Amino acid sequence: MSHVRDHSIHLAALPRQWPWRGSLIVGAVVVLVTGAARHWNFNGIEGFSTTNYGWLGFSLVGGIGLARRLSRSPGGWWTALRPLSAALMAFAVCFIAVTVTGLVFIPGQPLAETLTTDAPGRAVWVAIVVAAAGYASEVLQTLARLARR
Repeated sequence: MSHVRDHSIHLAALPRQWPWRGSLIVGAVVVLVTGAARHWNFNGIEGFSTTNYGWLGFSLVGGIGLARRLSRSPGGWWTALRPLSAALMAFAVCFIAVTVTGLVFIPGQPLAETLTTDAPGRAVWVAIVVAAAGYASEVLQTLARLARR
């Protein structure tokens, strides 16, 4: 009797696989470096912009790390979806973080503007990079599996 392992994507498991420590470290370092370059001005649009750089770092490192973790298990019919699921998770994290940050730093800006320009404008590029890195990871993992045969 053969044993079949389920390697499918479980969306509820994605947050557990997100590399939280590395993402938080990178996000914090980016905010500290950018904040220092801006003379610690975290008021208004400067604070919004500075923290957005941190969210970009957090989302990129987290999304790429997630894509890499997902690519480690053997593939199946859903292999092509794994990088997209990591990209979607990174998009959502960045979109939500930028939206909340906008509400905090520039409360006078209409929420509709943040939801239609700031948040998607940053999150879409994060998702594209994460998807590309995820597909590269899938190819490298597949080649490594083939080499071990």
